[in-house]
Amino acid sequence: MHRLILMMMVCTMNIMPKSNDRQISNLQIFNKAYLTENVLDVISSIRKYTDKKICVYDIKTFPDKRFQNFKNYFGISSDKGENIEIWLSENFPEQVLVHELLHILLRLEGFPEIYRNENYIRETVGTSNINLIDNIQSILSSTIDHQIIYTRMKDNEKLEPESYIQALIEMKFKRLHKTEQGSKKYRNIEIFYRQQDLFVLFDLHIFGELSKKLQIEYSKMHPELVSFFNTLNTSVQKIGFDSPIQAKKSADYIITSIIRFGDVNNLDRRINNLWRCLFVK
Repeated sequence: MHRLILMMMVCTMNIMPKSNDRQISNLQIFNKAYLTENVLDVISSIRKYTDKKICVYDIKTFPDKRFQNFKNYFGISSDKGENIEIWLSENFPEQVLVHELLHILLRLEGFPEIYRNENYIRETVGTSNINLIDNIQSILSSTIDHQIIYTRMKDNEKLEPESYIQALIEMKFKRLHKTEQGSKKYRNIEIFYRQQDLFVLFDLHIFGELSKKLQIEYSKMHPELVSFFNTLNTSVQKIGFDSPIQAKKSADYIITSIIRFGDVNNLDRRINNLWRCLFVK
């Protein structure tokens, strides 16, 4: 996410370093109660890499009007500016704060990011499609991170993530495009939606039995996509996400497969080229 300029008044509290060597100096948070042991564990891991100030705000104060729809999210994070900035909702604050901090930690650990090929955009796609490209870049980046984040969170029994995961499953299922195949006029749009649905299916897959019922419901509407996803996921899981190198290979394979899905389904090349604007590094 681009560097955000904050124009807000928010009630914050500066947390002083403690004697337990948690290294939580240089931290600003709008609700001290959210600093649980699980949160402090992740902050301590981040402090092994950076002393950047960590600022945690109420998501209602998110300043950029172009991203107002993010206020419906549980959390948002950015490490592109001078500070590490996190916007947090009142829903599952501990779990969401851990989640957003893990996004930051993955970057510090060297896990890959998704970038835009600016030259390809100018020469092939055109800057008029930049909002669409930003959207799929954000979705893809989050999905790659989530393969690692949700696994770490599930393995942390102290975090008690069950209710949070169930809420996530319901939220993600709502993002799936569940309409049936429509007229030829809108066929390109529907295929483009199917490509984006693959990311949601990746997230739902991590939750296993908890999300199985919703996966079955979706497969009844789009069996061909679920079949494609199952084949893709089998290959991706063989590569894995355990290390930065594995995660990059998996991300590269996912992008290539999404483009192939578009080609096989005769998606208008101008739309399928949007995916070619992205690369993993």
